[in-house]
Amino acid sequence: MKEAVVQSIHKMIESKLALYCDLRRCLHEERAALIQVDVDHLWKISSRKEALCSKIAMLRKDISTAASPWIDLNPFNLNALLHIVPEDRAAYLHRAGQTISRLKLEIDGIRKHNLTYINDSLRFLDDMMAIISATARSDTPPVYNRQCCFNKAKATYFLSREV
Repeated sequence: MKEAVVQSIHKMIESKLALYCDLRRCLHEERAALIQVDVDHLWKISSRKEALCSKIAMLRKDISTAASPWIDLNPFNLNALLHIVPEDRAAYLHRAGQTISRLKLEIDGIRKHNLTYINDSLRFLDDMMAIISATARSDTPPVYNRQCCFNKAKATYFLSREV
């Protein structure tokens, strides 16, 4: 493999590592924005995440294209490059592959945590809306209230339309 191609792949892998670090940072920011219910910031983070994922996919494609005369990287696997690059570069490639794998696992864990938080929040809101809408119906049974008495639920117009 030519030195210029190896150098190009090396730079692309460094860029890929930086993008994964940025993606991890975005997911941490997303977690903070979810906790603070900062919707505007969540939209911005979502756009940044999409852009980062697009860049990562593009780099994967560029690395595959650069290595295509020597090896077929379909499906993409950085470890496959270890056999075609010079030995002095193979160690870096191996470390970079391990770092990327570790970052992917960490990113997946954060993503799953954020998704769980979102689902729990939506479930809570759904339950609250069900409680509010149930008390607004006239056919609901009597409720034991805070004054330790029974009071018959009455129809209110708190929620007069379905969402």
